[in-house]
Amino acid sequence: MKVLINLVFIYLYLICEVFSSYAPECSSCFSEGQRCMVLDTNSGSYKNGGECYNGLVCTAKNKGDDEKNWQCMKPIELNGNCSGENSCDIGLTCDPVEYKCLNSRFAQIGEKCSSVLDCSGTLSSCKNGICTVEPSGKCDDASDCEYGSTCSNNLCKPLGKQGEPCDNYKGTHCIYGLTCVTNSSTSGTCGALYSKPLGGTCSSDNDCNQSQNLYCSIKTNICEEYIEPQQPKTNCSLTQDSCDQFHECSCDGKCYQSSAFPTQVSQGIEPLVNCILKNKCTWVTNFFSSDSCMTKNCGSELCKYSGATIFDNALSCGNTHQSEKYCDSNSVSRVSSSIILLISSLIILIFYF
Repeated sequence: MKVLINLVFIYLYLICEVFSSYAPECSSCFSEGQRCMVLDTNSGSYKNGGECYNGLVCTAKNKGDDEKNWQCMKPIELNGNCSGENSCDIGLTCDPVEYKCLNSRFAQIGEKCSSVLDCSGTLSSCKNGICTVEPSGKCDDASDCEYGSTCSNNLCKPLGKQGEPCDNYKGTHCIYGLTCVTNSSTSGTCGALYSKPLGGTCSSDNDCNQSQNLYCSIKTNICEEYIEPQQPKTNCSLTQDSCDQFHECSCDGKCYQSSAFPTQVSQGIEPLVNCILKNKCTWVTNFFSSDSCMTKNCGSELCKYSGATIFDNALSCGNTHQSEKYCDSNSVSRVSSSIILLISSLIILIFYF
């Protein structure tokens, strides 16, 4: 949940010593038409260099544009021409054949469909008005499989139940609402999310009982009580780890909240997970669609969760268009669109871990 601060070494030959400095996160806000991707020197690939201003999305202007040329543009509405990934408004997908923004890929296996485009799975089909699994059991991702199963090594396999062995790195995941609880290795057993007590070993915050204000310390891998630290007395960019794992160092030399505190997460996570389980919603590509199981049944809980975990500060650019549109339609107060990534990560957590 914590986005790690990039460590930048600046080599200065001064009095025969080499000095290093920790670069703060700068809030790069881009206007319409400005490029929004930067080269990640570690991976050699391009990543978001910041955030577009309100009402804009970072996407390709033309079909086939390299990521380095992506720019901030207004999202394309229903049936409009699109260039590819990210170019459509929230709840829509860009059809890879016609390059039109459509309300598609929202239906899970067993749900009604009017065409194969409604079905989320790339290998599933629309037969007799129902999204159906591939007869051989082959899959590209979890949306090709029935509820209670996932895609592992391109085959649909049952998810682990309470107490059964699991190993996320080997593709043996737990059923929705459970997580793979590990001790010292990658393998473990399926158990409840947020169940470990104070002092329990952990690999992520999701293991610890966040309703009791516990988090997984990245230093000790132990569930500890979270106490928000005071603002550092000196510029946070001058010293490593001046900000804790829930804050990032900004260009003004201050630490700002960058991820949700344990109690903020617990305020909304339980109602959301319960809603997903009650309605047997599974992973679909376009879960922001107005016709997805997630949005139809749990849209309000999803937005309430995001509203409880929002932080608007010097690290953000105030882009609220996408989430305003989604959450207003679900009768929930508006939240920042920076939460869209958080929501997506949460859904992946529920359905895959």
